[in-house]
Amino acid sequence: MKPYTFVVVIEDQTYTEGMIAFLHGSGFGNKVELVVFTQPAAAFEYLDRSSYKPLVLVSEALEQEAIKRVDRSGVVVLHARSELQSNENVGEVGVYKYQPLTRLFNLLCAYESERQLQNAKSGQDGVSRTKVVSVFAAAGGCGKTTVSLHAAMGLVGMQHQVLYVSLESIGSALQLLKGTESEDLKGNTLSQLLYHWKTDASRLLSKLELLKGHDKASSLDYIVNTNQMREMEVMLRSDIAGFIAALKQTNRYDWIILDLETSVHPRILGALECSDVVLWLLGDDTICLSKTKAMKKLLPVMKEAHYIVNKYTGTMHNDLHQYDLAASYYLPYIPAWKTVSEPVTMLVEPHFQESIRALLLRFTSDAHVGGMK
Repeated sequence: MKPYTFVVVIEDQTYTEGMIAFLHGSGFGNKVELVVFTQPAAAFEYLDRSSYKPLVLVSEALEQEAIKRVDRSGVVVLHARSELQSNENVGEVGVYKYQPLTRLFNLLCAYESERQLQNAKSGQDGVSRTKVVSVFAAAGGCGKTTVSLHAAMGLVGMQHQVLYVSLESIGSALQLLKGTESEDLKGNTLSQLLYHWKTDASRLLSKLELLKGHDKASSLDYIVNTNQMREMEVMLRSDIAGFIAALKQTNRYDWIILDLETSVHPRILGALECSDVVLWLLGDDTICLSKTKAMKKLLPVMKEAHYIVNKYTGTMHNDLHQYDLAASYYLPYIPAWKTVSEPVTMLVEPHFQESIRALLLRFTSDAHVGGMK
């Protein structure tokens, strides 16, 4: 099921056909279900019978009839008045129908996210359905970003709503996503979203909808920061913990995947503290294993941590028990990745994809986290 359903009630068939064509050819097609009516009577009959009240887009002439069937917040007027081109107050004023459709759908999705959140708050028990998985390692070169993106895309493939968040000072996620036909390669969004969350937490979801990146090929939403090392370095432990907690409470996603940096920076400690599952990657070498043993003593208590041997060749050269470690799972070594000229190949390798899928099934088979031991 797509996150948003918009019912369009406009008698202008040329306009609605343009909306449909745009939706099918853009990344919005993965998240927006469009139900179009050019006959108002048929639309209102549909709304009268529907138990679910979607967002209804109407012309000015049909606004009052729509409000009779859906609450006021569920009706958005598509105006032809050009003075509304820059308006972002969608619910109270409506939107200009002839603006670029990318901007129009961004505004509508942001507004509907906020509306869904408010509706959920009015009847929720305070429990979030969102689970947070962090991917961490004590040494560089263990494949954190590759595993994180594979895990995120694997969960999307299992019909989950997923958000990937990079917390690295200098990350490589965008280099990998460039090869997967991302609709928009947005960087520097994490610091912007933190600012908006601190300024007005009630609008976090609408700002997220406008600022997040979206990978069209995989339907993955992502938040990354590029070329903003200073902003990343000054982030506090409480910044990340509070921000992730706020994201969870929106219930927008089933899973949030955190790609962590190899450090004990406060933002990394905050991320580990709020994670439901930590996938701690290990390399089969003494340096990585020694660092892991030492770093375990410096980190906060984690709800559920699993040690994953990455780049496994079929035989271990080091005894994990000597380092007080026990592996929960092994991910295969991919010889073709020793020298990579096209990063996209790292996200479409079938053997690794299947191994990741098997790993994911071990902690998504139940409705709660805790299935992997």
